[in-house]
Amino acid sequence: MSDAGGKGFIQMAPGAGRMGVAVGIIVLSVMLLVWRISHFSGPIWRENQGGYTDFDDFYLVGRMYWSGMLNDAYVLKTMWATQVALTNANSVMPWTYPPQFDAFVAAFAMVPKGLAYTAFVGGTLLSYLLVLRRVAGKVFTEALALTAPAIWVAVLCGQNGLFTGTLIGLFCLAFLSGRRVAGVPLGLMVIKPHLAIGLSVLSLASRRWSLLAIAALVVGVTSLLSTWAFGIAIWGAFLGAIKEAGGLLASGGYPYFRMTSIYAALFTLGLPAKGALSVQFASAVLACAVVVYIALSGRDLRRALGVAVLATLVVSPYCYDYDMTIFGIAAALLLPDVLVRARGFEKLAMLVLAWLSSGWGLLRLMSLPRGADDVILVDTREVLSFAAFGYLALIVMVAVVLKRAPLAQSLRQGASAGAVRA
Repeated sequence: MSDAGGKGFIQMAPGAGRMGVAVGIIVLSVMLLVWRISHFSGPIWRENQGGYTDFDDFYLVGRMYWSGMLNDAYVLKTMWATQVALTNANSVMPWTYPPQFDAFVAAFAMVPKGLAYTAFVGGTLLSYLLVLRRVAGKVFTEALALTAPAIWVAVLCGQNGLFTGTLIGLFCLAFLSGRRVAGVPLGLMVIKPHLAIGLSVLSLASRRWSLLAIAALVVGVTSLLSTWAFGIAIWGAFLGAIKEAGGLLASGGYPYFRMTSIYAALFTLGLPAKGALSVQFASAVLACAVVVYIALSGRDLRRALGVAVLATLVVSPYCYDYDMTIFGIAAALLLPDVLVRARGFEKLAMLVLAWLSSGWGLLRLMSLPRGADDVILVDTREVLSFAAFGYLALIVMVAVVLKRAPLAQSLRQGASAGAVRA
């Protein structure tokens, strides 16, 4: 890899072409998709299913809706009992999604699970890659390389990270062109509102009032439709689930090694829940303050938007490896400025830190001891989480690199100074 400005990560493998790197990542993603399609196309529920996934959970809640039991999905005890009865799952998956997302999972359950997985994950994989390409432009290969582990995790577990990544990317494209329609994907992020806080803060600080009004309208309309479809009691059930989830988060009830939050990292290192949550809250406030500062300082809009996307992943304690697809959008926004300033070893370090941030959970999951029927033999709550440290180090490195002048400019200035001295 050369230190000359603009060179990308592909120089790390001599002779590797940009197209070859991108195609390789995409082909592997599709291969994983096909493999998981074959998995989900089997029996709806497998007895002693140790590998109970997020998409299994989506499909289960959809079936519960058609059985008139949707509200029960929001009760931890009932949901856990249902999961165990059907699959003998060895890890609890509480249901805390807003009623808007219930419409998605209800649709999933109308068709066979394999078809539902293919449509949702295959469709969102395609949309994410297309949007990432639009945002990244000439640095698509580099952005894709940085985000590859998060894409693979989302495909493997059937999560909605590719969907939220698409929404964030669509917001950024519209925001950059000054279109109020950016409020639509921002409003649809109501399915995971904690992952859109940085963008909401940027919109407020930038006084994009019409954009925010459209986002609020989308939230309001979808809330009314959800109430009409599921009944007003769904909101009480949802709020109850949020309260239970808070207690579960503080008591060690989640697989923290899959999380990328500061809270998860500190909690698994032994810091009490209150202390870890205090640090998380302080980090969230600092991240939002940085977004406001960048917005008010009149910096380049693309850079301000990239910082806001980076910051939004620091805000919530409830952030997983599959949510790091959002980081790919930040990378697509910032890489044009980063690559002309970063030296070769810094580019390599960024790639390593990016893979640590989004790939730590997958690496640890693959290395955990397993028994019959793929059942994990250790308590996953005790496995350390280090992804957040990689992400914070990556943010610091990006900030340092962006503060300096482009390397080509520095070289020209150095040559001019040498000529004057001569």
